Amino acid sequence: MADTATQQQPAPATRHSKTDKASPIKTEQRAESDGKKSMGQQKEQLKGSKSNGSTSAPAPAKKQIDMSNSASFSQGLEDKHLRSQMEFQRELRESSVHKPKEMSAMQKHAAFFDTNHDGYLTMRETFSGFRRLGFNLLMSLYATVIIHFTMAWLTSDSWFPTLTINLKNLHRCKHGSDTQAYDRRGRFHPDRFEESWRQCDPDDKGYMTFWDMLKMTEKNKEAWDVFGYLAAKLEWFFLFVLASEKGVILKETVREQYDGTLFYRIEQERKAKALRARIEKSKNAKKNK
Repeated sequence: MADTATQQQPAPATRHSKTDKASPIKTEQRAESDGKKSMGQQKEQLKGSKSNGSTSAPAPAKKQIDMSNSASFSQGLEDKHLRSQMEFQRELRESSVHKPKEMSAMQKHAAFFDTNHDGYLTMRETFSGFRRLGFNLLMSLYATVIIHFTMAWLTSDSWFPTLTINLKNLHRCKHGSDTQAYDRRGRFHPDRFEESWRQCDPDDKGYMTFWDMLKMTEKNKEAWDVFGYLAAKLEWFFLFVLASEKGVILKETVREQYDGTLFYRIEQERKAKALRARIEKSKNAKKNK
């Protein structure tokens, strides 16, 4: 009987059988949790590195302007300003309204005052142009009145009196007792200019004084041409006040006056000078603080 009892008793279940069946599932869950933890740690490390600024490709630092050397800094600003202004003036002179191929040298000379580029000069524009060139209020007003009262009606397309100058007909204002560097259509002739210059500068100094200028206008005087004689005197006087340096006026400066580029150059030089003065003023103000 004992043998049968021992034979009939079932074998006890082993504990590791269930664990062996569940071990693959738990292993997968543990691997997933470990993977999530590692990914979270990587994200936290990446955030920390960004906050500490230790990324592999840092953002490029902005270029700092050194203000210690004020001379080079002001010169750089001045050169940049000159280049931008010269480019603007070049585009202005080559605009659709004032094309150099369609304009005479005399028209280019007067187009400096045409600020709205409509082909007409008002007294306000002329006055503003003389002020931009550096003339004082009295001389600007005097020149504006003389120019418009003597030239405006000659350039008009109608018989009615007007004080607005039409640039299209500016060649009608050419007067006598001049150097003849302009022809009747307002075109500039360099050979005529050279011939007239030799009369006032026979030694080829490259400049002329105020008295040389007066002698030249006397040589160019024509008989009974009172208006042309006085107009030439007035024009050369204003040119000497505007562009003379140390009591003389250079030959190239006079040439620029004829080909229509002098006024633009003087305006740029005045703007550059004003910019330099502002930089020096701000520099002195910082020093005083």
